[in-house]
Amino acid sequence: MDAEAKNAGGAEPAGQDRDASSEQGESAPVAPTAPDAPTAPDAPATPTAPDAPAAPTAPTSRLAPLLALLRVHWPDMAIMAALVGLFGLVHRFLQAVEFGGDAVAKWQFVRQWWWGNDIAHGKWDHHTCRMGVNALTWVAQAICGRSWKAYYVAPFFVASLQVPFIYLIGKRLVSRFAGVLSVLCITYLETVHRSASQLLPDGYAGTYAIIATYVFLRFADAPDAIISVSVMTVF
Repeated sequence: MDAEAKNAGGAEPAGQDRDASSEQGESAPVAPTAPDAPTAPDAPATPTAPDAPAAPTAPTSRLAPLLALLRVHWPDMAIMAALVGLFGLVHRFLQAVEFGGDAVAKWQFVRQWWWGNDIAHGKWDHHTCRMGVNALTWVAQAICGRSWKAYYVAPFFVASLQVPFIYLIGKRLVSRFAGVLSVLCITYLETVHRSASQLLPDGYAGTYAIIATYVFLRFADAPDAIISVSVMTVF
Protein backbone atom coordinates (compact mmCIF):
# COMPACT_ATOMS: atom_id res chain seq x y z
CA MET A 1 0.00 0.00 0.00
CA ASP A 2 2.77 2.38 1.00
CA ALA A 3 4.77 1.50 -2.15
CA GLU A 4 1.84 2.11 -4.38
CA ALA A 5 1.22 5.38 -2.58
CA LYS A 6 4.84 6.35 -3.10
CA ASN A 7 4.74 5.34 -6.72
CA ALA A 8 1.55 7.24 -7.14
CA GLY A 9 2.96 10.23 -5.28
CA GLY A 10 6.24 10.20 -7.30
CA ALA A 11 4.54 9.89 -10.68
CA GLU A 12 2.17 12.70 -10.07
CA PRO A 13 4.65 15.58 -10.42
CA ALA A 14 5.94 14.15 -13.67
CA GLY A 15 2.45 14.21 -15.10
CA GLN A 16 2.03 17.73 -13.88
CA ASP A 17 5.28 18.74 -15.63
CA ARG A 18 4.07 17.25 -18.90
CA ASP A 19 0.78 19.04 -18.52
CA ALA A 20 2.58 22.29 -17.71
CA SER A 21 4.89 21.96 -20.69
CA SER A 22 1.95 21.15 -22.95
CA GLU A 23 0.07 24.13 -21.59
CA GLN A 24 3.09 26.39 -22.17
CA GLY A 25 3.45 25.01 -25.72
CA GLU A 26 -0.19 25.64 -26.42
CA SER A 27 -0.08 29.10 -24.85
CA ALA A 28 3.00 30.33 -27.01
CA PRO A 29 2.40 29.42 -30.64
CA VAL A 30 5.33 29.85 -33.09
CA ALA A 31 4.99 32.99 -35.22
CA PRO A 32 4.87 32.21 -38.92
CA THR A 33 7.90 33.36 -40.94
CA ALA A 34 7.37 35.99 -43.59
CA PRO A 35 7.68 34.68 -47.14
CA ASP A 36 10.86 35.56 -48.98
CA ALA A 37 10.61 38.68 -51.10
CA PRO A 38 10.64 37.85 -54.78
CA THR A 39 14.01 38.55 -56.41
CA ALA A 40 14.18 40.77 -59.43
CA PRO A 41 14.94 38.89 -62.63
CA ASP A 42 18.47 39.21 -63.94
CA ALA A 43 18.88 42.02 -66.42
CA PRO A 44 19.73 40.81 -69.89
CA ALA A 45 23.43 41.08 -70.72
CA THR A 46 24.34 44.13 -72.77
CA PRO A 47 25.61 43.00 -76.14
CA THR A 48 29.24 44.00 -76.70
CA ALA A 49 30.16 45.80 -79.87
CA PRO A 50 32.29 43.74 -82.24
CA ASP A 51 35.98 44.58 -82.32
CA ALA A 52 36.81 47.15 -84.96
CA PRO A 53 39.03 45.77 -87.67
CA ALA A 54 42.65 46.85 -87.40
CA ALA A 55 43.57 49.69 -89.71
CA PRO A 56 45.77 48.46 -92.51
CA THR A 57 49.36 49.63 -92.12
CA ALA A 58 50.80 51.48 -95.03
CA PRO A 59 53.68 49.63 -96.64
CA THR A 60 57.02 51.17 -95.75
CA SER A 61 58.91 52.44 -98.74
CA ARG A 62 62.59 51.83 -99.20
CA LEU A 63 62.96 55.53 -99.94
CA ALA A 64 61.48 56.55 -96.56
CA PRO A 65 64.87 56.98 -94.81
CA LEU A 66 66.18 59.01 -97.75
CA LEU A 67 63.10 61.23 -97.79
CA ALA A 68 63.40 61.80 -94.05
CA LEU A 69 67.04 62.77 -94.53
CA LEU A 70 66.12 65.20 -97.30
CA ARG A 71 63.45 66.87 -95.16
CA VAL A 72 66.00 67.57 -92.44
CA HIS A 73 69.13 68.43 -94.44
CA TRP A 74 67.75 69.82 -97.69
CA PRO A 75 69.24 73.34 -97.14
CA ASP A 76 72.77 71.94 -96.82
CA MET A 77 72.26 69.62 -99.78
CA ALA A 78 71.04 72.48 -101.94
CA ILE A 79 74.04 74.62 -100.96
CA MET A 80 76.51 71.81 -101.67
CA ALA A 81 74.92 71.07 -105.04
CA ALA A 82 75.22 74.74 -105.99
CA LEU A 83 78.86 74.87 -104.90
CA VAL A 84 79.74 71.72 -106.84
CA GLY A 85 78.04 73.21 -109.90
CA LEU A 86 80.10 76.39 -109.51
CA PHE A 87 83.27 74.31 -109.18
CA GLY A 88 82.47 72.49 -112.41
CA LEU A 89 81.74 75.76 -114.21
CA VAL A 90 85.01 77.35 -113.12
CA HIS A 91 87.12 74.31 -114.03
CA ARG A 92 85.27 73.26 -117.19
CA PHE A 93 88.34 74.00 -119.36
CA LEU A 94 90.90 71.51 -118.16
CA GLN A 95 94.60 71.47 -118.90
CA ALA A 96 96.16 69.25 -121.53
CA VAL A 97 97.53 65.89 -120.47
CA GLU A 98 101.05 66.19 -119.10
CA PHE A 99 103.19 63.72 -121.03
CA GLY A 100 106.48 62.33 -119.88
CA GLY A 101 105.90 62.70 -116.16
CA ASP A 102 104.15 61.43 -113.09
CA ALA A 103 100.59 61.80 -114.43
CA VAL A 104 100.84 59.90 -117.70
CA ALA A 105 103.07 57.22 -116.14
CA LYS A 106 100.32 56.23 -113.72
CA TRP A 107 97.69 56.31 -116.47
CA GLN A 108 99.68 53.98 -118.72
CA PHE A 109 100.57 51.72 -115.80
CA VAL A 110 96.91 51.19 -114.93
CA ARG A 111 96.02 50.64 -118.60
CA GLN A 112 98.39 47.68 -118.65
CA TRP A 113 96.24 45.94 -116.03
CA TRP A 114 93.58 45.37 -118.70
CA TRP A 115 95.91 43.54 -121.10
CA GLY A 116 97.12 40.71 -118.91
CA ASN A 117 100.25 42.54 -117.86
CA ASP A 118 102.36 40.68 -115.33
CA ILE A 119 102.60 43.11 -112.44
CA ALA A 120 105.48 41.16 -110.91
CA HIS A 121 107.67 42.18 -113.84
CA GLY A 122 106.34 45.73 -114.04
CA LYS A 123 108.31 48.83 -113.24
CA TRP A 124 107.68 49.68 -109.61
CA ASP A 125 108.71 53.20 -108.65
CA HIS A 126 107.29 56.23 -106.82
CA HIS A 127 104.77 56.72 -109.64
CA THR A 128 103.35 53.23 -110.00
CA CYS A 129 103.23 52.48 -106.25
CA ARG A 130 100.71 55.21 -105.46
CA MET A 131 97.67 52.97 -105.17
CA GLY A 132 95.55 55.75 -103.75
CA VAL A 133 95.67 57.22 -107.25
CA ASN A 134 95.90 54.02 -109.28
CA ALA A 135 92.87 52.33 -107.72
CA LEU A 136 90.50 55.20 -108.58
CA THR A 137 92.09 55.43 -112.02
CA TRP A 138 91.30 51.76 -112.61
CA VAL A 139 87.66 52.36 -111.58
CA ALA A 140 87.44 55.30 -113.98
CA GLN A 141 88.83 53.18 -116.82
CA ALA A 142 86.40 50.38 -116.01
CA ILE A 143 83.43 52.75 -116.23
CA CYS A 144 84.44 55.27 -118.89
CA GLY A 145 86.98 53.37 -120.97
CA ARG A 146 90.65 54.03 -121.63
CA SER A 147 90.57 56.86 -124.14
CA TRP A 148 92.21 60.23 -123.53
CA LYS A 149 88.86 61.72 -122.45
CA ALA A 150 88.55 59.18 -119.64
CA TYR A 151 91.90 60.43 -118.33
CA TYR A 152 90.16 63.44 -116.75
CA VAL A 153 87.39 61.56 -114.97
CA ALA A 154 89.25 60.44 -111.85
CA PRO A 155 91.17 63.67 -111.08
CA PHE A 156 88.15 65.90 -111.68
CA PHE A 157 85.95 63.70 -109.50
CA VAL A 158 88.48 63.68 -106.66
CA ALA A 159 88.92 67.46 -106.82
CA SER A 160 85.15 68.00 -106.83
CA LEU A 161 84.83 65.74 -103.80
CA GLN A 162 86.66 68.35 -101.73
CA VAL A 163 83.78 70.81 -102.10
CA PRO A 164 81.07 69.15 -99.95
CA PHE A 165 83.48 68.08 -97.24
CA ILE A 166 85.09 71.51 -96.92
CA TYR A 167 81.62 73.02 -96.64
CA LEU A 168 80.62 70.49 -93.96
CA ILE A 169 83.80 71.17 -91.98
CA GLY A 170 83.24 74.94 -92.06
CA LYS A 171 79.60 74.54 -91.09
CA ARG A 172 80.41 72.19 -88.20
CA LEU A 173 83.17 74.43 -86.82
CA VAL A 174 81.62 77.88 -87.42
CA SER A 175 78.55 78.31 -89.64
CA ARG A 176 77.14 77.77 -93.13
CA PHE A 177 78.63 81.07 -94.25
CA ALA A 178 82.10 79.91 -93.18
CA GLY A 179 81.63 76.69 -95.16
CA VAL A 180 80.58 78.55 -98.31
CA LEU A 181 83.47 81.01 -97.98
CA SER A 182 85.97 78.16 -97.56
CA VAL A 183 84.71 76.43 -100.72
CA LEU A 184 84.98 79.67 -102.70
CA CYS A 185 88.59 80.05 -101.57
CA ILE A 186 89.68 76.70 -102.98
CA THR A 187 87.50 76.92 -106.09
CA TYR A 188 89.56 79.75 -107.59
CA LEU A 189 93.01 78.41 -106.71
CA GLU A 190 95.27 77.65 -109.65
CA THR A 191 96.71 74.66 -107.81
CA VAL A 192 93.27 73.13 -107.53
CA HIS A 193 92.72 73.61 -111.26
CA ARG A 194 95.88 71.64 -112.02
CA SER A 195 94.90 68.91 -109.58
CA ALA A 196 91.50 68.62 -111.27
CA SER A 197 93.22 68.14 -114.64
CA GLN A 198 96.10 65.75 -113.93
CA LEU A 199 96.67 62.42 -112.20
CA LEU A 200 98.88 63.97 -109.55
CA PRO A 201 99.16 62.76 -105.95
CA ASP A 202 98.73 66.26 -104.52
CA GLY A 203 95.02 66.48 -105.32
CA TYR A 204 94.29 62.96 -104.12
CA ALA A 205 96.22 63.39 -100.86
CA GLY A 206 94.47 66.71 -100.20
CA THR A 207 91.05 65.13 -100.71
CA TYR A 208 91.85 62.22 -98.44
CA ALA A 209 93.09 64.59 -95.73
CA ILE A 210 89.93 66.72 -95.95
CA ILE A 211 87.68 63.66 -95.67
CA ALA A 212 89.70 62.35 -92.71
CA THR A 213 89.38 65.73 -90.98
CA TYR A 214 85.61 65.72 -91.36
CA VAL A 215 85.36 62.15 -90.09
CA PHE A 216 87.55 63.09 -87.11
CA LEU A 217 85.18 65.95 -86.22
CA ARG A 218 82.25 63.56 -86.39
CA PHE A 219 84.13 61.14 -84.16
CA ALA A 220 84.82 63.95 -81.65
CA ASP A 221 81.06 64.46 -81.32
CA ALA A 222 80.31 60.73 -81.03
CA PRO A 223 83.37 58.84 -79.70
CA ASP A 224 81.52 55.49 -79.84
CA ALA A 225 80.98 55.67 -83.60
CA ILE A 226 83.04 52.72 -84.78
CA ILE A 227 82.24 53.50 -88.41
CA SER A 228 83.84 56.93 -88.13
CA VAL A 229 86.97 55.42 -86.60
CA SER A 230 87.21 52.84 -89.37
CA VAL A 231 86.80 55.41 -92.16
CA MET A 232 89.30 57.75 -90.55
CA THR A 233 91.81 54.90 -90.28
CA VAL A 234 91.41 54.10 -93.98
CA PHE A 235 92.08 57.66 -95.07
